[in-house]
Amino acid sequence: MAGGEVETVAYLRERFREYYEEHAEEIEAPPGFEEREFGFLSFEGKTMFRHIAFTSPGEMREYLKTNAPAHAYYSSAYYRAPEAEMEKKGWLGADLVFDIDADHIETPCKEEHDRWTCRNCGASGRGTAPEACPNCGKANFEEETWLCERCLEAAKFETLKLIDILVQDLGFSPKRDLEVNFSGHRGYHVHVYHEDARHLDQLARRELVDYILGVGIEARFHGLTPGFQEEGAALAGIGWGGRLARALYGFLLDVDSEDLQGLGLSEGFVKRLLGRREELLECLTKEPLARMIKFFGPRDRRALDRLVEAAVRREAAA
Repeated sequence: MAGGEVETVAYLRERFREYYEEHAEEIEAPPGFEEREFGFLSFEGKTMFRHIAFTSPGEMREYLKTNAPAHAYYSSAYYRAPEAEMEKKGWLGADLVFDIDADHIETPCKEEHDRWTCRNCGASGRGTAPEACPNCGKANFEEETWLCERCLEAAKFETLKLIDILVQDLGFSPKRDLEVNFSGHRGYHVHVYHEDARHLDQLARRELVDYILGVGIEARFHGLTPGFQEEGAALAGIGWGGRLARALYGFLLDVDSEDLQGLGLSEGFVKRLLGRREELLECLTKEPLARMIKFFGPRDRRALDRLVEAAVRREAAA
């Protein structure tokens, strides 16, 4: 490390130490901290100090004041012996943690500020790198990505959609069970601290993610089927029934014929749909979702399914 870097690191370490000395009491220990492993990274950044556990918030704060780490981490998992080596910790459960990353959200602004270059042939382009280079067919890229306000707004919007599902559908309390943090760079982390979530196995967590993403959502099980017994306006519905209605409303509100034909819908279906758009929107506003069926014939079933799939993709949390 060069002389100037040494001075910079020493300066930063001292500022961090001052901060911890003055504000340690404001630093809260996470729920169930006694069963979590903590890890710390020094300013030199070469070694992660792991397998650390604390018996009280005061002990944790003293560690921060004494060592002034550059980064502090705690496990989402709970252990019988969090200070032990990995194979001896004794896994007890884990929080639900969702990572909303702007990099994984397709936003139009990526065409403006992101670039890719093929390491094999030198071809380049804007936006997200393709699966294979259009020039040489290889899949070895150097990517330059940037985060703008629109990227962060998109990540924030997806985070709010996720929170809506966690609270409205799954019953978690936004005050007691949820914590939202800026990830530090490109998005947000949503932590679910709840005893029921803590003991979910991998299969249950996968099912939960599928529900949030709308995987396998079939409209006929959520009100869009003849004879479905439901009262009230579709837009006010709960769960995926209401979410589906709101997704359809938003989709129909601004969709055009090109968008619809891009879904593989026939020209005739698109013409009928757009011709009765205002009636459909009014129906969703005032009537149950099942009443929407009256606008479509038996032969429109597959086209309607595609319309629903497109709306679900828009509404599901990313």
